[in-house]
Amino acid sequence: MATSTNSGVNWKALAIGTGGVLATAGLIWLVVSGVETGRGERPDAPAGVETFTAINAQHIDGAIDYGTTDPPPGGNHNTQWHACGFYDNEIRTENAVHSMEHGVVWITYRAGLSDDETSILESLGRRSETIVSLFPGQSAPVIATAWGNQLKLQSATDDRLDQFHGAFRDAPSAPEPLASCANGIVT
Repeated sequence: MATSTNSGVNWKALAIGTGGVLATAGLIWLVVSGVETGRGERPDAPAGVETFTAINAQHIDGAIDYGTTDPPPGGNHNTQWHACGFYDNEIRTENAVHSMEHGVVWITYRAGLSDDETSILESLGRRSETIVSLFPGQSAPVIATAWGNQLKLQSATDDRLDQFHGAFRDAPSAPEPLASCANGIVT
């Protein structure tokens, strides 16, 4: 009498499916934990970073008073995020804050920077998950801001600007890292 060893389970399909799920989970873990392909671990935050905690993150229509002359390090924001890129004008703070919720680094500057500094900022504005815009009246010539973190700089040539970007772009400290700024508005 022959016995059947086939229990109706397609073991090959189960193995492939499980492998796919594990590979996807591993990739997500690597990105969220800060390991970037080809670059190693996420750099440490540079000296001088100010950290903010207990930040609200509600979606609100209309203008929001952030009560500061500098870019806010997070907070309530507009329902629509802002598109990444370099802007030689002001953008709506409420939309940029929403982008930061997605893990975007927002680099702001005052008018009057040298051509070399402006070129550096334009280059940074071409990086993924980065917004660079004019922010008149801010307390430092260049300010790098990511959700809950901010670094004030006297020049765009300061190496800490690039280090800040590497430490906080798509960082797990953002409420929705990796959500992107694709299809954001342009003001």
